[in-house]
Formats: sequence, structure tokens, C-alpha cells
Amino acid sequence: MNKLAELKKRLAALKKEGQDIVAAAEASESGEFTEAQEDRFAALEEEIGEVQAAIAAQEKLAERRRTMGASTSLTPAGHTTVRDQDPETTAGFKDIGEFAVAVHGAVQANRVGGSIDQR
Repeated sequence: MNKLAELKKRLAALKKEGQDIVAAAEASESGEFTEAQEDRFAALEEEIGEVQAAIAAQEKLAERRRTMGASTSLTPAGHTTVRDQDPETTAGFKDIGEFAVAVHGAVQANRVGGSIDQR
């Protein structure tokens, strides 16, 4: 998993923990944070800020990478390129054409024998 995805996952986990602390405080008799909850919530807020800053830095870096890799030529009609290179979301395919070739190859392999792209 790439660093940006890991940071976003961490941010979601921190926010979930914060929501759980708030829910626990609301469910208590006093309806307020305990001292331990207050300390942990403050630490969560600080860590969330740090993670959000790291996410912003990673997104800025990714945008710079896209900008420097961008072509000035027009994209051919019907050409779709996967911009998210995370193998978990793209199954390792670079674009829709590569995926289509793999599907076609799988159909042919079933008919005449051969290997199937395992992606």
C-alpha cells in the first residue's frame, strides 16, 4: 500500500477512536470526558493534525509528480488511463486497454487452452 493510502487509513482510525471517546463520554452519567479521556482526546487531536499535514504533503508531492509527468499532447479519444496506481484498486492494470486484453486472453485461453493473466 502506498504512503498516502496508509496515512488516510491512519487518519480514519484516529477519527474513529475520537468518535468512540465522545460516544463513551456522552453515554456516561456526567456526560463529560474523564481526565483520561480528555488526555487521550487531546493527543488524538494533535496526532490528527500531524497526519493531516503529512497527507497534504503527500498530495502536493503527487500533484507535482503528475504535473511533471503530464503530456502537452491531447489524450486520444476513448483512451482511459488509471491514475491510481495502487494495485489493490487497479488489480495491477495500467489502463482499461490492458485490462481488456487480459479479458480477451482469458476468453481465448478457455477456448483453445493457454494461460490466463492472474491479475
